[in-house]
Amino acid sequence: MPQAIAGLVVERLGPDPRGGDLVVGTLPTGSERSLAEPLACAPGTTITPHLGFVLAQPLEGPGVTAAAARQSVAAVHAALAFGDGDGVTGFVTGPVAISPAGLDLALEAVLVEVGGQVVDSGAGAELLGDPARVLAALAERLAVEGRRLEPGWVLLTGPLTRPVPATAPSVSAHFTHLGSLPVRCI
Repeated sequence: MPQAIAGLVVERLGPDPRGGDLVVGTLPTGSERSLAEPLACAPGTTITPHLGFVLAQPLEGPGVTAAAARQSVAAVHAALAFGDGDGVTGFVTGPVAISPAGLDLALEAVLVEVGGQVVDSGAGAELLGDPARVLAALAERLAVEGRRLEPGWVLLTGPLTRPVPATAPSVSAHFTHLGSLPVRCI
């Protein structure tokens, strides 16, 4: 189970239904990184909070429902994605892992702070009413290409807020049940 992910291989799967990127990442050996370590935030870097899903079993269309998508998830993590204007370039996940069965994904909310000031907020309901619907839609889209979502993949199901410029030394996302995810930028 990841504590944090940095420097991983990120594959853009295309636009999410509300805008932004749907991304998937795998956990290459040695990619784990402590959140206590600062992250390099180049000029123009933006950060968005997401729900990060770790898949327990394959998810393959056609005919995937939100309920089936939810059942394919082993754990939900708080996540922050980093972008450079051309899309997501990497992400970190928090240490708290909760089964989707024990979490109302639509009601999971987040407050985003930059330099100690709250700058935005959002909730899972902003992702097609239920973040599991985004997973289902992604599985359906991949099925057309003869692909599926694989166990062990970490999926970000779309931004919960607008992108926030990483201009301050710290950016934090405070989730209702998934804990806080602080990142120090250098």
